[in-house]
Amino acid sequence: MQKRNIGILTFFALVIFCGCQSGNGKQKVGIQIDHISRTPGIHLFDNYLNTWTTEVISSSPEKTAKVLPCSFCTFLSNGDFITGQDGKVSFWNADGSLKWEKEITMHHDLFVDEVAKEVFFVVGKKVPWKNGKRKRIDQIHGYDFSGKQIFFWSFIDNKKALDQIYGTEIPLRDAENYWEYSHFNSVQSIPESPLAKKSPNFRAGNILVSDYWNNIVFLIDRKSKKIVWSTGNESDRRFWHSVRLLPNGEMIAFQNKTLLLSNTGATTIEKSSIVFFNPITNSVDFQITKINGEEFFSDIWGSLQLVGPNRYLVTLSQEGRAVEIDQDGKVFWSWQRPPGKDAKDKSVYRVTLVPQQAINSNSLWVKTYLTK
Repeated sequence: MQKRNIGILTFFALVIFCGCQSGNGKQKVGIQIDHISRTPGIHLFDNYLNTWTTEVISSSPEKTAKVLPCSFCTFLSNGDFITGQDGKVSFWNADGSLKWEKEITMHHDLFVDEVAKEVFFVVGKKVPWKNGKRKRIDQIHGYDFSGKQIFFWSFIDNKKALDQIYGTEIPLRDAENYWEYSHFNSVQSIPESPLAKKSPNFRAGNILVSDYWNNIVFLIDRKSKKIVWSTGNESDRRFWHSVRLLPNGEMIAFQNKTLLLSNTGATTIEKSSIVFFNPITNSVDFQITKINGEEFFSDIWGSLQLVGPNRYLVTLSQEGRAVEIDQDGKVFWSWQRPPGKDAKDKSVYRVTLVPQQAINSNSLWVKTYLTK
């Protein structure tokens, strides 16, 4: 099958994993090995046990890892710093001063558009419910770099439209500590692409959202707040994380698994893949199904970041592993989390790369957390 020709999609996010593999195959915990062929930049790892933690993975044995005071830690190219922690989203200037702060709890995804000077994130608002539990309502919040809110969209206000996409009424599900209808796991203000010439629904700035619980991905018109495109439903499920529309008009995602439905029931195929999806034809154009010739699987979490032309940083959460690969599945950089005390200590949440441009800003945050 023909390989995909993809331009660089720039966004700065967090990274999550521990341990690494050196060129000679020996494991060095907490040390980043600079492979000549890997994409330049510094990695962070963010992990969830009882609380979220984020740490820097050093680029040489002489540098020690540092713990960042946030869970969603995003370095902008000019040295500004966005954090999510303890029910707050904070935007810090490069000199360390606070630009703005919002009393909201971010979860799962933060998307920054440095050209438009906008930031979008998923919020899980918890409200009182039954039997001492709370109900969580997913929301999408958008702000410009000055702190002015430019977008708000809530599941509960649009439930009827989402019910129609899903194919039946979306149920309220028990998520142990709370109840929820949905589980938004990615958000993006889409870039300019050739799709806009084929359909105005794909004009730049519309908001792309992935709902993992209901296995649907949908596009919201920024002005009307209506859903103008979607894929997936109850019988055609999208087990996707890290959904992004690229400037070439192709959609990429980390697909956790596949569900096959038949007259005799449903069968889950426990194999993950990197999906290249055509939103116009509603079909998969290409998939990466093997890494170094071996299949991979992560039933939960998992993530994907385009870090360069034909370079993808992939987190295999349940395996406790992160790799940088090309479309052939060739590995250019690899980390493996060492065994911990229990099963929780093995998995990792999500890994991303802080690009070299952000590191070169030499801001207070870079000097404090990313360099010696």
